[in-house]
Amino acid sequence: MVRDLLQSGEIGELREFTAVFGIPPLPDTDIRYRTELGGGALLDIGVYPARAARHFLLGPLTVLGASSHEAQESGVDLSGSVLLQSEGGTVAHLGYGFVHHYRSAYELWGSRGRIVVDRAFTPPAEWQAVIRIERKGVVDELSLPAEDQVRKAVTAFARDIRAGTGVDDPAVAGDSGESMIQQAALVEAIGQARRCGST
Repeated sequence: MVRDLLQSGEIGELREFTAVFGIPPLPDTDIRYRTELGGGALLDIGVYPARAARHFLLGPLTVLGASSHEAQESGVDLSGSVLLQSEGGTVAHLGYGFVHHYRSAYELWGSRGRIVVDRAFTPPAEWQAVIRIERKGVVDELSLPAEDQVRKAVTAFARDIRAGTGVDDPAVAGDSGESMIQQAALVEAIGQARRCGST
């Protein structure tokens, strides 16, 4: 729905994209803190804002910069910030982490308005998403029916595994295998950039 609103020109040309996903600290024994298992905030929840950026800023994204905060003992990343840019020059600011008040949202800021979505990533099954559209002092809110996103994703994954096909991803040019490779490459580039700027 948001992509359709953007493509129909509801907020004009997209100038900037912002996405955040943060959760409160987890117990020290949580699997997400185990570096030997690929733990860390980037690979657990940072991928959601990164995927959203790819969803709206179609085409290759360049990592302009990234930073992270890491746990002293384990070295696992606890939080991070990323600055991306599309080939057309649109910028994306991403934030993620395990040391935050809960927040899960994104915003598209255009030449004539903006679109805001709260509880954007992994909402509860009964959550009714609200899309907020702001233009020239006018605010519209579109409520969508509740949908179990996690169940839908797992069902699609299982269906495609049984059929031997890839996940259909109309938001990204190319086949789904290529889309997954592009996502992995972006996350790897973010990881390399954040290692250079980690604290």
